[in-house]
Amino acid sequence: MDSSFSSNLYPKLLILIGALYFLFGPIDIMDIDAAQYASISREMLETGNYLQVHQRGQDYLDKPPLLFWLASTSFNLFGISNFTYKLPAVLILLLGLFSTYKAARLFYSEHVAGSAMLILASTEAYLLMVNDVRTDGILTGFTIFSVWQLLEYIKSNKWSHFLLAALGIGLAMLSKGPLGAIIPAIAVGGHLLYKRDFKTIFQAKWLLIPLIVLVILSPMLYGLYQQYDLHPEKEVYGLQGPSGIKFFFWTQSFGRITGEIYWKDDSSPFFFLNSMAWDAQPWYIVGWIALVYTLILLIKNLNKPEKMPEAWTLAGFIIPFLALSSSNYKLPHYIFPLLPYFSIILAQFFLNKLPTFKPSIKNSIYIIQSLPLFLFPILVAFISIYAFELAWWKFLLLSLLYIVLFYFISKAKNPKETKIIRLNVMASFWAGIFLALHFYPNLLKYQGTAHIGKWAHENNIDKQDLFVVDAHSFSMDFYGRRATPYIAYEALDELDNGQYITVTRATYLDMQVHRPGQFEVEKSFPNYSVSLLKLGFLNSSTRAENIDSVYVLKKLF
Repeated sequence: MDSSFSSNLYPKLLILIGALYFLFGPIDIMDIDAAQYASISREMLETGNYLQVHQRGQDYLDKPPLLFWLASTSFNLFGISNFTYKLPAVLILLLGLFSTYKAARLFYSEHVAGSAMLILASTEAYLLMVNDVRTDGILTGFTIFSVWQLLEYIKSNKWSHFLLAALGIGLAMLSKGPLGAIIPAIAVGGHLLYKRDFKTIFQAKWLLIPLIVLVILSPMLYGLYQQYDLHPEKEVYGLQGPSGIKFFFWTQSFGRITGEIYWKDDSSPFFFLNSMAWDAQPWYIVGWIALVYTLILLIKNLNKPEKMPEAWTLAGFIIPFLALSSSNYKLPHYIFPLLPYFSIILAQFFLNKLPTFKPSIKNSIYIIQSLPLFLFPILVAFISIYAFELAWWKFLLLSLLYIVLFYFISKAKNPKETKIIRLNVMASFWAGIFLALHFYPNLLKYQGTAHIGKWAHENNIDKQDLFVVDAHSFSMDFYGRRATPYIAYEALDELDNGQYITVTRATYLDMQVHRPGQFEVEKSFPNYSVSLLKLGFLNSSTRAENIDSVYVLKKLF
């Protein structure tokens, strides 16, 4: 079968998927991480310093610079906006979907490979990554791209695939450090070990990849050396005289496991198992069933490796999953780069293995995987009625769209497994349209500090006339096109008349008692940590008591 882009249905669907993803482009950037990265990228464009990363004029020693390079370049080409910040990451995520399809296609039918791509594209994690753009999205795209190229090289022995694999690994490491090399090495290494392909494992050519990767990393490493290694007197994030190069290769990633870095939390080893219950929807339960079943088959067929092409997907998911689960610091998005392997395992299981099961077991799994078809509409109805009211005619049109799509997919002449996958993909994308056009735009109205930044920029408030007392966020810096300086509460008397400060409600109430008449309210906005949603906030009847306010105050005397 011709596997070219032009002849196959599934790669063409990337155009429609991309159109859906770009609906998230105009939505405001969310605090904390995405707004922080957008603010750093804007500052990088402003200063022209691309090798040494700074945040609000201070040393920034955390994430590698690729996201900042891409976003600042996008700003330079197309202007500073929500869309231009998200654009590079969305394109790389689409590359990740295509790479998932192509990697799976090396071992499975077009239908399985295409279904894996659609499963991955419809996960809540992917819908989150195209909106709340962080480093994990570009890491996901480049790691699965490099795995695809490595597998292609093993199959064809073509240098073009070898060089593209090295490029992918280098870009993945520039995205989020050594994980960009570790995940592909584990996935492809697991594949070769399971196949007992020691001839390929011990090829001397593999030694060229680290050399190529070092060339790709060299601009970043030079910048880190200049910024940190030449300045042992610096203290950054509680680290005295940190080596920037050591931080990149070891401390930032492995230091979380060894305890060398202070980033720690109280999360349990089951943190990612729990967080995936939302991030891997609508595929979470059956995905884990597929993974456990496939792992059992892999073990049973240790002496028949030719029967199990799943070694690379299992290794690529399970080993990094266990390693990340042992970290002293965990956040849900750390697991996102493993979802391509999860999706391929699920597609292969659902389409090729499940039809051979006993009817009772098979039907039970069908029922489980059909539950999201009812849960997504319930969630949309809850948000539309109780959270952010949707006009009745819009709600009716949205419901009719769901019913029509459900009808045509369910009536199509396809196997039951295919119908269930397509119905779940449809349900997730349908909910994604709702999130992009209704939920997130209404939610971001409550990111008050971002609105202060917009107000300052739109009203041309001089950079020296606006100060932060205690109401600050990275979104304020990004939308205000400035690193808004702080001022101590005790120093407010030093301000000139007509200058502005930003304060929280608590500080505003205190000033009414202790500084009566000295400041007047210029602007006020409702404010809530939009990335930490709680039911009290989502319920419109109890929202007022769950939100804060931020104020822009103008000094009168």
